[in-house]
Amino acid sequence: MKNDMEESRETIPLNFTYVGTDAPTGESVQSYAEPLPENCPPLEAKESTPQKVWRLVRTTSPTQDDFRSHAFMGKPCPARICACMASSCSVFKLSPKKPPVFNLPKFKNKFVATLDIGEGSGKIIENDSTGHIDLWIYKEFNPLLHIDSIVKNKDLP
Repeated sequence: MKNDMEESRETIPLNFTYVGTDAPTGESVQSYAEPLPENCPPLEAKESTPQKVWRLVRTTSPTQDDFRSHAFMGKPCPARICACMASSCSVFKLSPKKPPVFNLPKFKNKFVATLDIGEGSGKIIENDSTGHIDLWIYKEFNPLLHIDSIVKNKDLP
């Protein structure tokens, strides 16, 4: 399967062309894969540390659309989520058991990609109690090239 995945990664063009900045922090400006609201990512977001994470994807051959935010895809933003958080890519810390949200009926037939993120992938905010990570992907980071494996959601413990 690794060879098929490597082959499919090479044939998928990257079209991340939108830019956001960290201008409010006064630090060096970093480009993001999607347009971001003002003051986004928030100041408490930090550079990602090396770790493996899960991302729900539609098929065994994910595309860049599988790593787009709800905001970019035009999905409505729930009342409890601000525009900045809706502009992040949701991933989950790798753990012995899948996150409870993966058991929702709408995710039953999805697949789960395991990928490596770290310095150079983007800024993150981690929720230690849920394992959820908001990831604002840097323009230069191609998540497709960092996928280790893909399994059916229903096959995860």
